[in-house]
Amino acid sequence: MPLQCNINKRGRVGRLILGALLLITSLPTIYLQGPVGWAGILALGAGLFTLWEAAAGWCILVAALERWKAGITRKRLIRAILGAST
Repeated sequence: MPLQCNINKRGRVGRLILGALLLITSLPTIYLQGPVGWAGILALGAGLFTLWEAAAGWCILVAALERWKAGITRKRLIRAILGAST
């Protein structure tokens, strides 16, 4: 089943910026020992996945919300995050 594009250009740019920031911050922390090193590895994986989402035009959160039909639309979710009344 191929993935269908579910984010617009603005969402793709946002994911590209987030993925780049995660990669930049994760690379120096990978070489540290202990929990910080593991956090760097997790951030690296998250950054790579976020960059893949930007390239594919697909977001796992949006896909999950649309699949679950929880009555939450993207517009309502954005308004809830920004604190505006629905």
